[in-house]
Amino acid sequence: MPLTKRKEVDRIEIVGPDRSVQIWTTTIIEDDGVEIGRSNHRSILPSGSVSDEGVFIDPDLTNYDAEVAAIADAAWTPAVKLKRRVAGVSVRLGLAKERVAEVNESIFRLGKKIKIADNIIADAGAGAAKKSKAAASKAAAESSIALRQESLTKAEGRVLRLGDLFVKLTK
Repeated sequence: MPLTKRKEVDRIEIVGPDRSVQIWTTTIIEDDGVEIGRSNHRSILPSGSVSDEGVFIDPDLTNYDAEVAAIADAAWTPAVKLKRRVAGVSVRLGLAKERVAEVNESIFRLGKKIKIADNIIADAGAGAAKKSKAAASKAAAESSIALRQESLTKAEGRVLRLGDLFVKLTK
């Protein structure tokens, strides 16, 4: 009584505006040629993805059935891939802009800490220990600002690059 297990591609559908390929697979378990069990699985194969820098990445179809690969290739026209890339770049552009806003907010908060420390240092009534702690806090905040400004420069550069790419793709 040998048990056998086989998979069959039951259904292949093209779904959604990005023309994703939906694959329905059935796994059949047989005992001496008689079916004793079956399970279904659905997977979605998107029409591609976009890297953090806006480069389109074709999906790897090597592990899929030849029929699935042929249908995917037919469905994923250059226009579909461009639409997917534009959407991906748009999302990444939004994330990059959020990062710029977060870094700017962080720099602003650190600037407030520096002002507070400067006020404590300038206060004639503050004790030496309090002034020393304020000076250390100010130095740490200034160091953090320098690092965040470097991060801000990178994030702003990314926004510019992705913004330029988005404009080129949507012309």
